[in-house]
Amino acid sequence: VLLVLSPLLVGAEDVNVISYNIRYGTAGDGPNAWNNRSGLLIDQLRRHDADVIGLQEALRFQIDEIRSALPHYGEVGIGRDGGTEGEYSCILYDIRRFGVIDSGTFWLSETPDQRSMGWGAACVRICTWALFADKETGISFYHYNTHLDYASEAARVNGVKLIAGRIAARNSTAPFLLTGDFNAAETSLPLQYLKSGEGPVTLVDAFRVHHPEAVEVGTFNRFRGDKSGAKIDYILVVPETEVRKAAIDFSMPEGQCISDHYPVTATLRFQLQGN
Repeated sequence: VLLVLSPLLVGAEDVNVISYNIRYGTAGDGPNAWNNRSGLLIDQLRRHDADVIGLQEALRFQIDEIRSALPHYGEVGIGRDGGTEGEYSCILYDIRRFGVIDSGTFWLSETPDQRSMGWGAACVRICTWALFADKETGISFYHYNTHLDYASEAARVNGVKLIAGRIAARNSTAPFLLTGDFNAAETSLPLQYLKSGEGPVTLVDAFRVHHPEAVEVGTFNRFRGDKSGAKIDYILVVPETEVRKAAIDFSMPEGQCISDHYPVTATLRFQLQGN
C-alpha cells in the first residue's frame, strides 16, 4: 500500500529558527553602516524564510524597516530602556502560521520586573519571550530571546540563571527554545551552567547536535569576515527536541559582511507535550 501524505501535513510541526545580532543601526560603522547593509540583511531573512527570528541589538527603526519589507512578520518585545527606547531583543514571527498566546520582557538584574541593570553589567540587558500557537494544529511553544552583557561574567552567569528559572516557572508544559547573543564561548560558565544540568533546565546547542566536531565556528566577525573566534550566538533546546538541521550562515554577498555577527539557524521538531 502506497501511503501518500499531504504536503500540508508533512513537517507541519517543524519550526525554522534564526538568532541574529544585527548590529545597532546608529553605530558609526562607516562603510558597514546600517543603510549600506540593510538591504542585504532583509534579502538574507527573506531567503531563510524562518518561522521565528530572535533579533539582538535591533533599534526601533531597524525593526520597522525589516517588517515593512517583510510584512508577514509580527513582533513581540520592547526596547531595553522601556517602550520603544533602546535596543530590542525582540522576536519576529510568521503571522500566517502563528498567533501569540502570551508574551513579556524582563530585565536581567536583581529586579527583573522593572528597568534595571544587574551584577556589574555595562548595559541594561533584557530577555523577551512569547508563547506561540500554530494556527492550524494548535501546537504551542515558547521562544525566549536575549542578549547577555559583554563586560561582566557575573552578569552573564546570573542572567542565564534568571532566564533558566523563568523558563522552569513558565505557565505551561509547552516546549521551548532559547536564542541569543550570549557574549560567551561554548566552554564559558554561562553555557556550562545551561548545558550541565546544574540548573532547573538542561539545554543543548542545536548547532552542535549536527556539527559536534566543527572548529571554524566564530559567530562574531567584527565586519572582517572572521570565523576563527568563539561561537557566542546560540539556539538552545532541551535534549529531547529533534534538531533536523542547524547551521551558521557565513554568507558574505560580494565580500560584504551583512552584520558584525553571523546568524545561526536551525530547524526544530519539538517533543510535544500537553499544554
